[in-house]
Amino acid sequence: MEPPEIVCFSHEALVKWRHERERYEAAVSSRCQGSGETSATAMTLAINTINGRLLKTFSELELKLPIEEMINEKLVTTIKQI
Repeated sequence: MEPPEIVCFSHEALVKWRHERERYEAAVSSRCQGSGETSATAMTLAINTINGRLLKTFSELELKLPIEEMINEKLVTTIKQI
């Protein structure tokens, strides 16, 4: 299963992404239980599923955070708050 991509920061798109991401994470966790691989190594980070230009724009304009300081946890936390 491929991870869902973040293609837009509209509320509707992010709600859809969160639901798809939850299904993706559940599928990866299930697969890892059978293989012995850890979810952390098998799962694609959310920050790696977004176009770099879109991430830069969101980071700098919305969060007032230099792109160099953007980390996966910050992105996911922000999306959960939207």
